[in-house]
Amino acid sequence: VIEINDRVVREKVTLAKLENENSALQKQISMETDLEKIRLLAESKLNMQKPDKHQVVYIKVPKKDHALVAVSAQQSERGAASPIAYIAEQIELIRENLFLKK
Repeated sequence: VIEINDRVVREKVTLAKLENENSALQKQISMETDLEKIRLLAESKLNMQKPDKHQVVYIKVPKKDHALVAVSAQQSERGAASPIAYIAEQIELIRENLFLKK
């Protein structure tokens, strides 16, 4: 029981350290994705600038805009278990079809 309690205490200390590190990383991520900082970096280091009015092109997006949803893994021919596996499966099917047509 004493050994288990000692192990629990060590794991709690490790957990607290990891939570602190995670919190620091989350803060760093939020600072790195600050749009003002990104704009300043783009202007200073990459010599980018905002487009002039004559450079801006507006496009019309149809109101009936839609997105296609990939076939679920359950419906896939080879039973892919994840979206990545499904994409890999589709690439393989395309590759097979290309080689069969030659």
